[in-house]
Amino acid sequence: MKITLKTLQGKQLPMEIEADSTIEALKAAIAAEHDMPAESQNLVAYGKVLADGAKSVTDYGIKDGDFIVVMVKKAKPAAKPKPAPVVEQPKPAEPVPVEQPSGSGGANVEPAQVQPANPNPQPVQPAQPEFQAKKEDVDTLMTITGKDAELCAKALEAAFGDPDRAFSYITDGIPQNLAQPSPAA
Repeated sequence: MKITLKTLQGKQLPMEIEADSTIEALKAAIAAEHDMPAESQNLVAYGKVLADGAKSVTDYGIKDGDFIVVMVKKAKPAAKPKPAPVVEQPKPAEPVPVEQPSGSGGANVEPAQVQPANPNPQPVQPAQPEFQAKKEDVDTLMTITGKDAELCAKALEAAFGDPDRAFSYITDGIPQNLAQPSPAA
């Protein structure tokens, strides 16, 4: 049977497969023909992720002439140790000398002490740049995943527009450090 592989970059790759091919065999064939490592492929048809295992392409309802979306997961970089948070210590205020009045008769007058304006400054959180998901990208993810527009838009925004990463966020969840809080009602 002839199918078409579609990538999120817009490429359409024709492919000839057997109707009883398993998903693992399909991934191996894609890896051999199109230089996409089988272990990093996510295959999606009819809004469902095709899981590795004994199921064949016909078990998923794929017919001659259908298309399958191929998403290649990028290798995750090794975890970097987090740097220790920088806490700014308030600098002690330097005393400002006060002029002694001429009529003091030579009495010792101590200089006035200046207090800092904010003795406990709060560390500044780095601002994450905001990213607005494009409607056509949201629509594409909705078509591929079968998920609602809000989830697709949040995933795209967290992925800064990278559709492969957004798909990964939809299937695996958006990391907490990238999830933006919902605006207060």
